[in-house]
Amino acid sequence: MSNEFEILMDMLTHIDSDLNHFESSKQKALKIKESMKHLNTNYFKKIQRHNLFRQYLEFIDDAHSWHNIQNNLQELKSFVKEQLKNRCNHIWITDLIDIDPDRSKTICYCSLCEVEKRL
Repeated sequence: MSNEFEILMDMLTHIDSDLNHFESSKQKALKIKESMKHLNTNYFKKIQRHNLFRQYLEFIDDAHSWHNIQNNLQELKSFVKEQLKNRCNHIWITDLIDIDPDRSKTICYCSLCEVEKRL
């Protein structure tokens, strides 16, 4: 069973991998687009009538979209790093709470951050 630290580290590793893959994909897509420009036929102009193909080419040219995706991944990475830095060393307390006058429920929570633990 994983703990909070291991899951956050897995997320951080995955985000770094996504950022690397994203940059590589961006460079490959731009290279494809450049190759299409220098081709001495009108082949790609003809198939641009296909909606998905046209959208793909428009996305490659949309620097704003690339920038947004990269910024979102960087922001998520910063958030996960902050969570790692501020991770609580839980002190677990088991307590009995009243649900109604006739019933009670056992709960477990951290006395520092108040995160509940499943029993």
